[in-house]
Amino acid sequence: MRYPRQATISASSLCYNPFRSTATKNLMERKIIAFRQDPRREWIAVLECGHTQHVRHNPPYQERAWVLTAEGRQNFIGVPIECGECHLTIRHAEPRDFYFVTTVINDWWEGRNMRDMLPKLFFTHFRDTSFIVQEQSNIVGFLNGFFSQTFPDEAYIHFVGVHPAFRKHGAARMLYEKFFEVARANGKKIVRCVTSPVNKTSIAFHQRMGFEIEAGDVEVDGISAHTNYDGKGESRVLFFKSL
Repeated sequence: MRYPRQATISASSLCYNPFRSTATKNLMERKIIAFRQDPRREWIAVLECGHTQHVRHNPPYQERAWVLTAEGRQNFIGVPIECGECHLTIRHAEPRDFYFVTTVINDWWEGRNMRDMLPKLFFTHFRDTSFIVQEQSNIVGFLNGFFSQTFPDEAYIHFVGVHPAFRKHGAARMLYEKFFEVARANGKKIVRCVTSPVNKTSIAFHQRMGFEIEAGDVEVDGISAHTNYDGKGESRVLFFKSL
């Protein structure tokens, strides 16, 4: 489908979001100034504000055949789209944030019990490396991480959560990039984190963010994993990213 050069395009038409809600109505429009590809060769629109947004052609969910040709991409230069990040702000986590996050965390994981994985100590003793993303005054995402006490050039991301309505709007990327920024400023050279081998969404996200997978002792659906890493039956995919 072709659009007029100066047509206004909503974020929903460029980025499929099954969790879209009224919370996203205050997005700010920014013009596309360029396109580039990520390490997986998926197309990204570069916006005038400096933020970026994936514009994938992934039928039947995302029909954007125009992004596959130079002519199609050129036709969208100058077209305003909703920026998923311009309405979001980021700050350090505070102890009071723990109480809100722990009331919503299981809902954000579709009923899975994740509460026990997140002690309050991250909001108290690791505030310099833990962050909150807000939409106006509402918390819509968080990241808890720390600097390794054993390996002085390494940092670790322990837990990340984003409200379902704000996924695919750049909130998680904002959190990771803020953590990378702070890690670099403190002389860290490597960031590590883990996920479950069945969490395909998480694996794909980390690969898009430039993480590599550490070779393990077993493959799960073609992904290298470490058997019993977090206890019996708790295999994990181990990621690392060089800063």
